[in-house]
Amino acid sequence: MSISAEQHVHVLAAAQRNVDNSVSKTCNGAVNDTVESVDALYRLARQLGCKAVSYYRDGSRENQVLTSMKTDSKQETPTVITTTTIIDTSPDSALQTGDIVPEGRAESENEAAARRLAEAEAAARKQGAIRLERPRELRGATWRIPFDGQNLYVTVNHDEEMIAEVFATGPISGGVGMLASKMLRGGFDAAEVAYSLNKVTGTHAVWFNERLLTSPEQAVAECLMITNRRLKGHPDSARALKSQPSLGTQSSGLPQVASLGSSNTQHPAPNTQHVVGAIMSSMISTCPECHGQLEHASGCDFCRDCGYSKCK
Repeated sequence: MSISAEQHVHVLAAAQRNVDNSVSKTCNGAVNDTVESVDALYRLARQLGCKAVSYYRDGSRENQVLTSMKTDSKQETPTVITTTTIIDTSPDSALQTGDIVPEGRAESENEAAARRLAEAEAAARKQGAIRLERPRELRGATWRIPFDGQNLYVTVNHDEEMIAEVFATGPISGGVGMLASKMLRGGFDAAEVAYSLNKVTGTHAVWFNERLLTSPEQAVAECLMITNRRLKGHPDSARALKSQPSLGTQSSGLPQVASLGSSNTQHPAPNTQHVVGAIMSSMISTCPECHGQLEHASGCDFCRDCGYSKCK
């Protein structure tokens, strides 16, 4: 009971900022709380971005979970009231501060907390750290990848321009998709998120999209890159993307593919994707030791530069 209800709300707001769903927490109030103080508490929760909040006043029930064990009388301490004058000439200042404190009235603790939060968000926007909100409607695809005797399901959603969120269920922690979604909406590029996920290795391997995956996190990274390549109009796999320029193009920009009975047969770009992907290459990914090029041969990944081998 030594923690005030306002401090409970600040803890709830700190957790809510990193979760898309609504998070609720019981805020324990003092026995002498009034209707006005509870109203100010809920308004503070709204200003801090909380989506749900519950309240319990101490002593409102005979039997309660938390009780105060202090029996000594509480010494009264002098109350210090500080008046803060805010001078901000930026055009964005009125958009985030909420209610303006009238001149001559002391700024309450709730108003000061909301003001500090608004100033922190404004400073983050000036530095370019803008958190994009999730649109109401997104498009995407779901991949089912057999991994370690289970099915790994990876869903990647986008708004036709950039990837907005990732969901992963199966032999993987649910926090991987949540963290990747936060990074994507926090300004990270899809390639950066995939690079971080590719660093996670495991003991089981699966062949997916013309590369060897050794962990579910690498599968999530590959699904991210598939969606990223599709948004840019590129082939799904990295092998096909590297092999595409070597096929040659005509003046119309469409690739030429040799076929039986015709020495110059022209096909549309979507139909050539399977032909391009069929050109196998031994280069698969980056070496974790020297960051060189890994090659896949005889069922094992190895690097010619530093001698790294996945099978050793």
